[in-house]
Amino acid sequence: MRIINTQQHPSNCKSTKTKYLVWSSRPKPEDEITFMTCCGKYICIGCIYKSVKNDKKNGLPEHEVKCAFCRQPPPKNNIKALKKLMKKNNPIAFLHMAKSYEEGEEIFQSDTKALEMCIRAAELGSAQAFGLIGNNYKDGIAVETNASKAIEFYDLAAKKGSITGHQVLAEIHKFSGNNHKHIKHLTVAASAGYQVSRRPQR
Repeated sequence: MRIINTQQHPSNCKSTKTKYLVWSSRPKPEDEITFMTCCGKYICIGCIYKSVKNDKKNGLPEHEVKCAFCRQPPPKNNIKALKKLMKKNNPIAFLHMAKSYEEGEEIFQSDTKALEMCIRAAELGSAQAFGLIGNNYKDGIAVETNASKAIEFYDLAAKKGSITGHQVLAEIHKFSGNNHKHIKHLTVAASAGYQVSRRPQR
């Protein structure tokens, strides 16, 4: 994982796993980070807390506190902010837009559009996107249910570096009786400190 900002965490940073302020790609879930739609970066919760605290101390009202990385105020419209990042081919922005379409959050609900966003994120190299597409084929959302296609996309997710992809494949091969592949994927997932789950989380 590439670090793009070498500023040390403040002493009160809540994240105990990460060492720096901003990451170019998502760390493990337990690292407590959040995606900023203003600049398209993942930022540690502790750094956000420190930045907000300083802004309030300097007299800024809560709705005007600035991003800990780009120092811009939060976007008034997250969908517009995501679209701006999407024009820059930010794969995580496409994933967040997919979630918005899936849940009908600030935009009309559409499983088809959500899938289109995931496909574009996958084209841009997002390992997580391949797993989410696998979910669609597994559950028959916006596509016909196809277990073989689901496994194909979970496998692509794992090959792209998705630990969750390995988790899912470990469970699939466990129930299919393929002990060799079950142990193979379980070992990769366990080595990253993850517990095996049945499917990637959105």
